[in-house]
This record gives sequence, structure tokens and C-alpha cells, in this order.
Amino acid sequence: MALNVASGDKHLIFALRNLQFRIGKNEVRRYTGQKNDELMQVRDDLLSAQKAVIEKDSLLQETNTLLLEQILKTSSKFKQNEVIGGDKGLEKDGHEWTTSLNNIKNGKTWCPYCANKASHTIEDAKQVAFSKNGECLSETPCTLDDGKQLAYNRKGACLSEYYINNRSALLWMCDKKHRWFATFDNVKHLNSWCPFCPKYKREKLCHEILTKYLGPPSLIRKPNFLKTSECPTGLELDIYYPEYGFAIEVQGVQHEKYIKFFHNGDPNNFIKQQARDQLKKELCKENQIALRYVWYYEDPHMVIPEHLRKLGLI
Repeated sequence: MALNVASGDKHLIFALRNLQFRIGKNEVRRYTGQKNDELMQVRDDLLSAQKAVIEKDSLLQETNTLLLEQILKTSSKFKQNEVIGGDKGLEKDGHEWTTSLNNIKNGKTWCPYCANKASHTIEDAKQVAFSKNGECLSETPCTLDDGKQLAYNRKGACLSEYYINNRSALLWMCDKKHRWFATFDNVKHLNSWCPFCPKYKREKLCHEILTKYLGPPSLIRKPNFLKTSECPTGLELDIYYPEYGFAIEVQGVQHEKYIKFFHNGDPNNFIKQQARDQLKKELCKENQIALRYVWYYEDPHMVIPEHLRKLGLI
């Protein structure tokens, strides 16, 4: 369901959202120990209040709490000069962009074009880094082409048609045709990918477990020692802690045996993958990096602490 949103409408959505939380948590918990008729009265009062808020706008007149929840999760296209339940007369720049309603509501974001009217250059980035006693190592700013190449490397696609900055949401699609929104920064530097695919859910879980013990891992995924003549762009580590001389690879079944889907129907791709895995293992050993694995049949909650204990890291 498409929803045109401008800054004046958020009071309506906030009111609905707050009422939902009150019904679902605070009010019911507060009255749990009282008589059932009192609880029912509280519920009826809150539902009446919710209905009154909803009826303020004809677009949401027939919605209910569950539908609102679906709207909040649905990615929509927003147009700045159209308003729901808000004040008219906003500046009609007519900018359009794609994001999730959750970003508007909880991320406190709005028009990315208006927020970026001032043009930023790589020199601006270098100056900011210098002011923070750091250094910007990039020579060129990121572009939409970088996002599309990043997605291509993961057998997916970046479906967005424009790029504002590395913190603006882009539309991505994985090789299983799942679609979701994520920033370029999260996909590139935090190695996030499809939230619906088991492999990346598992990698995220391993990331969370390791962060609990060692803190966040390095943003560097392709250290220089993994760049070879065979792989000039560099092999990639799933989770890397250079300060501890330690890395984790989260291995799916496709690393152990030929799977038609993962290897595009060509057994040679499985052979090549095994060769890359072996090369990565040898290069890590040569560079004093303890490379450990979390296999698809293992419990990360058990095997990760075991690896860390054996390495003397916990």
C-alpha cells in the first residue's frame, strides 16, 4: 500500500503507534490482576480512542492496528508536497525518494535531497577526518555504480536509480529475489546483506556473539595479504579481528559439497570455491591469522566460545 507522507502527518502515526503499545503492553499488564470486566472496559476505551484518531483521515478510516503495523513495515514512495492529516502549504520542491516508513518514523529522516543541497567533495571528507585526528584514505567518493558492483559481487542487484550518500537507504535484491532497504555503508562496511536468507542471518548471529566477547570486528574484510595475482581484488573474511590475529568464516553447505543452486549448475564452480577456501586458509596461516570456522551444522553459541578459549582470547 503506497503512502504519501509529509512532515505534518507524523502526529497521526505516532498517536496510533502509541495507542498500540498501550493496548499491547502497559495497560493490559497494569490491569492483569483485576476483574475481567475492568480489563475489558480499559480495552474498549483505548480502542474507542484509537478509532477516533483513525477517523481523522479518510485514507486510514477502515484500517486497524494490524494494518497499521503492516504499513509501518511496508516500503513506500514518499512525495514531499502531499500531506496526510498535516498542515498544507509546505515548500513544494516535489522531490521523490524511496525509503521505509520506519526510517521516517524512527530514523528521524526526511528528504535526502533537501538535506544534501550543499555539495560535498572528497576534500570535505578529508577535512572532516583531519579534524577528528584521522585520515580519509579514499580518493573518490562512492557512487551508485559502487553499490551496483557491490551487489553484483554478491550475486544480487542494487535496484535504486540514484545515490545521495552512504547513509541513505538503497533498494537491494539478493539472488533469491528478496528485496529490502539498507544503506550502502551497512552493506559495504558492516557486511550486511539479505535479512531473509539463512546464511546472512547466521553470519549476523556470529557477529553478535563475537562482539559480546571481543567487541566489534574490523571493518576491513579484504586485508592486503589476501590479494593475489589470482584474486587481485582480494579474498574476503567473514569476521576479522587483526588485533587478535583471528578470523571467523561462516561456512554454508556449499563450501562442503556441490549444490546445483549455489554453484550455478556447474561443478567446476564448486572446485574453484574449494580452491579459494584453501588459498585463504594458507594465506591466513602465513600471516599469523588463526582462521576458524563455524559450519552450518554447528551451534554458534557453543563453537565460537570454544574457539576463543582454545586461542586464549577469553
